[in-house]
This record gives sequence, structure tokens and C-alpha cells, in this order.
Amino acid sequence: MPLATHPLTDEELMRIWNEVPFYKNHNLVVTELHTGHAKIVVKPVPDIFRGGLGTEAMNGGMLAYVVDGVAGAAIASLTRAQKRTGTSNLAVQYLKALRGDEIHATSEVIRFGRLLAFATVELRDGEGNLCTTGQATYAILDW
Repeated sequence: MPLATHPLTDEELMRIWNEVPFYKNHNLVVTELHTGHAKIVVKPVPDIFRGGLGTEAMNGGMLAYVVDGVAGAAIASLTRAQKRTGTSNLAVQYLKALRGDEIHATSEVIRFGRLLAFATVELRDGEGNLCTTGQATYAILDW
């Protein structure tokens, strides 16, 4: 996302994030975005996401992609597109195979500092079952 010339509103950030190819090309839609919080829905789940455990379940690498994406959106809600950010660490725990045609991802920023931001993530299936959790650390850059 390019840096903005002014702090963006929640609505402006959602509109911009939903046009980013990282999201758009894989049906990730930011449905909620406000201070330190983001929610993304992936619906329908693209075929490229499938193949986990040699089944129709979601592939772990693709779930990590969603974890990173929703954490990035939550952190962007605090930078307001005034600073660049980048993933510096990503941890993902696969609790249960995620199946079905929907992924519901939520992220909360738990600490936002001058140089680093930390977020937690939950991924749920279409029935609301918790399937994946994650933690993301993002570097906050001044260039």
C-alpha cells in the first residue's frame, strides 16, 4: 500500500485494502476495520487454497497468508497509511483442519510501539469453529 498524504479514515483504508491484489486476487475482503482491529472474510475459498493433508482442507501455507494479511490490516488501522510496515515474524498454530467454503479471520493489535507492532489472529471456518491461531510482529518503518 502506498503511503497516504493524510491519515486515512477506516472507510478509506478498507476501500484501498480491498483493491490490493494481495487480497483481491484470492477473494480476501476486509469487512471490518477500526482502531487495532480487522476482520477479513474469504468467500468463496479459491481452489488454490485447498490441498491440506491431501484433502479439500485448506493448505497451511495459504492459511499463513491469511494470518499475515489480516494482521497487516489491523496494524494499518493504527498507522493510517502514514508509515510503512512489514512482517518481521509470523507464528501460526494449526488447531484443526479448516474445511468448507469460508474463512473468517480476525486480528487484534495487542501492542503498538514506535518500531514494532504485535497482533493476534484467529481463523474460523464457516460454522464458527476455531481452526487456526497466529501471532504477527510487524516492523514500523520511517522511510
